[in-house]
Amino acid sequence: MQVEEFFDLFGSYNEMYLPMIALTSILAIVALLMVFRKSEYSNRIISLTLAFFWFWIGIVFGILVFGPTPTVIAGTEYIGLWYLFGSIFAIHGIILLYFGVIKDGASFSWEPSYRHYIGLLIIIFGLVIYPFIGVLTGRVFPEYPVFGIAPCPVTLFTIGLLLWSDKKPSLPLMFIPIFWAFMGIVPVLLYGIYADIVTILAGFVALFYYVKWPTD
Repeated sequence: MQVEEFFDLFGSYNEMYLPMIALTSILAIVALLMVFRKSEYSNRIISLTLAFFWFWIGIVFGILVFGPTPTVIAGTEYIGLWYLFGSIFAIHGIILLYFGVIKDGASFSWEPSYRHYIGLLIIIFGLVIYPFIGVLTGRVFPEYPVFGIAPCPVTLFTIGLLLWSDKKPSLPLMFIPIFWAFMGIVPVLLYGIYADIVTILAGFVALFYYVKWPTD
């Protein structure tokens, strides 16, 4: 898929699922509020919300919408890459369901620490700032990725929330978000989505904190 074809498809996708953009934004705000207003089920609900985001992108974005389109890298067409990417997102949805919902193994809280403030900045970037970077390169909505139904903004939101964990997250919860953050180099190089430079940096931040995170 050439650059203009990619953004045309993104525009059609965003317009088709405009109500989902609004819904996922509301769900994200609710998840953030639940960090500050803890209840017996808040951690599970936050994990379920994240799982929903990852399932949507994996199944709808990656497999159904972008899956049939080839990706052009260095002049060569590759068929099926989006199916692979979509499967990775769906797998992480399963991981979030198992570790975060069924096992209740994810716990989120706020405290005034560098890790939490950095997580907050990453969340704000993914939720609000990400699409505005496109304006600087002449790409405006609906043809630019936005939070909720696009991979990298959701990855940023997920990493930011995981940095709010009050205990070291299990490796399965961290691995794919960090991996996908590093994959941000692909849209930067292929499509000029320079907002994903921050996605790459978020991957390094998450890896740094995960390595140095104290174990109980």
